Amino acid sequence: MAKGDKRGNKRVLILAVILGLISAGGVYSYLAKQSSAATVRMEKVIVAKKDISARTPITAAMLEEKEIPEGTRHPSARGEPDVFLGKVTKQTISAGEQVLTTKIFAQRGESGLAFIVPPNQRAISVQVTEVIGSGGLIAPGDKVDVIGICRTTVDSKKSSASDGGETKEIAKAVTALQTIEVLAVGQNIAGEEPTSVSDKLVAKPENSGERTADPNANPKAKSVTLSVTPDQAQKLVLYDELCELRLALRSSEDRAVVTIKEEELSWDRIRSAY
Repeated sequence: MAKGDKRGNKRVLILAVILGLISAGGVYSYLAKQSSAATVRMEKVIVAKKDISARTPITAAMLEEKEIPEGTRHPSARGEPDVFLGKVTKQTISAGEQVLTTKIFAQRGESGLAFIVPPNQRAISVQVTEVIGSGGLIAPGDKVDVIGICRTTVDSKKSSASDGGETKEIAKAVTALQTIEVLAVGQNIAGEEPTSVSDKLVAKPENSGERTADPNANPKAKSVTLSVTPDQAQKLVLYDELCELRLALRSSEDRAVVTIKEEELSWDRIRSAY
């Protein structure tokens, strides 16, 4: 082979290599641009940082943010933790799982009364009729006073009846509790006979010492649940057992606790007025 031919072949080879490098560079540049154009966009989602049991109030320590490819977030998931904080879970949420609005109660009240009761308070329910409950107009969140109508029989001559003393029935109205928050109002018992002694017995005007069962007592009983301290809970249960309760609705702006004198009444006092 001639020397000129060898040089020509060498030039062709070098040219081919150069062209190959140029082509490879072009392909690389093209792929890089395509890769850049196809970069996945991300979005935030709130996931459980650890397992969260059902009926558990959600705190910030239970949640964390996570970035996931856009379009893969569940429709019921959210990107901000504030949506979930303080809410209560309906069911268990596993660690790493997207927290869904469908797995939490929309309102704390929906999760049950236990999540409504303020700290250091107790929920006590009392049975009331529409009349006792201010005409059925008391609603959750209202403030009420609890008044007990307590009846008893006393010896008018301060001696025992067996010694010839006379007895008379007296009734006292006592404001047992003031500015008590109503947690819930709801139907409790329909058409059930009352269970407390004072509800079952009604004084007969013609005979102050005799009481009889009232067939119309406590119709369509409802329960009103009140928020009280442990001490108030004991007091309320005692008054509910021995007295007939009334709820006095307060103004939404009235929080004053006032001194109220007990009101006493007897049939002798009623007769003396006529």
